[in-house]
Amino acid sequence: MPVLQATKATGCADRQGGFTLLEVLVALALLSVALFSVVTVAAQRAETLHQLQKRQLALQVADNVLNAYLHHHGPNTPGQSLSGIQQNGPYRWYWRIVRSSTPNPRIFRVEAQVAADSSFDYLDAQVTGFSPP
Repeated sequence: MPVLQATKATGCADRQGGFTLLEVLVALALLSVALFSVVTVAAQRAETLHQLQKRQLALQVADNVLNAYLHHHGPNTPGQSLSGIQQNGPYRWYWRIVRSSTPNPRIFRVEAQVAADSSFDYLDAQVTGFSPP
């Protein structure tokens, strides 16, 4: 019986099963885009974490200042403010206490505001409490 042999239908010369240069370049381009995206997301996450840690330190200052005011300060007039500077972590925080009246004459609103600069253009933290006159 005759043995049938399969012949290549492509008509090309023998070719090894590797990748062409173009395929390798496309794969490297896709890999570099993916890695760049991962690095960008990681950098954004690190910046977000830094901002959250900074805000947490500012909230600690605001809470401490408000509690100290409510427990140790005597009565003062509405609208009067107290201010100061406090170090917390690697930051120097500027704080102020603002006391204002409410519709109820027996209760005053007390706000502790904390900012990274003395202009208070942007508040990093603000905590509100209420106190008797």
